[in-house]
Amino acid sequence: MQSEELGFAPLEINKLDFETSIVMPKTALKIIPTRIVVPSISLDAPIVPAVEKEVQKSGTTFLQWSAPDEFAAGWQTDSAYLGQPGNTVINGHHNINGLVFKDLNLVEVGEEISIYGSDQEQYTYEVANVMILPERDEPLDRQIENALWIMPSSDERLTVITCWPATSNTHRLIIVAKPIKKDTGFHSIEDIALMP
Repeated sequence: MQSEELGFAPLEINKLDFETSIVMPKTALKIIPTRIVVPSISLDAPIVPAVEKEVQKSGTTFLQWSAPDEFAAGWQTDSAYLGQPGNTVINGHHNINGLVFKDLNLVEVGEEISIYGSDQEQYTYEVANVMILPERDEPLDRQIENALWIMPSSDERLTVITCWPATSNTHRLIIVAKPIKKDTGFHSIEDIALMP
């Protein structure tokens, strides 16, 4: 199946050859998200581990992530750590319990989201997709299709999710962002040749 068929955004992410050639121990990559900052909506909030709960739907038991019941976003702990390939998923309430994502629907493609990690570093992402998908009272297969957005991915990405609109919570607001790589100070041979 192609990534478009799975519901993932067709993101093309360029990586520096130098960065992709570094092999780091897996334990060195376990950077937990601790804070989310979205300048365009003046959001600055802590991130805490989200909690899974069992829900019944059509006679089948599913695990569902619950957003924190406070002014905090929730990191889905089965999603990717920061700075490594995979889908880092952050959820939060928009109309109850702290309203952490109350203005998330105002975020637009091209804007930046910063996530701070347990390593005290800032990881910045550029919004690539903003989607509002029907959820409540939708057939189970549609809800499962929507859930593909929070599944693991082979590329490095950030997915931020909440309910929408504030008056009914009938939809999911999903934002997908791609990393903006920091200048590591290392340059290719071609770049060095152009330096004074």
